Amino acid sequence: MVRERLLGAGKDQVFWFEPDDAQALTTELFEKNFQKFLGDIRVEGRIIRLR
Repeated sequence: MVRERLLGAGKDQVFWFEPDDAQALTTELFEKNFQKFLGDIRVEGRIIRLR
C-alpha cells in the first residue's frame, strides 16, 4: 500500500497498487538511481570517490 498525504486539501488519498505494479515501479526507480550512482563515482584502488 502506498499512501500520499495532501497538506493543502486536508484529506488523505490512498492509492492502491497490485503487487506486480508496485514491484515494477520500485525496480525501475532502483535501476535508474543505481545507474546514476555508478555514473557519479570512481574507484581508485579500494577507495570509492564521488566525481
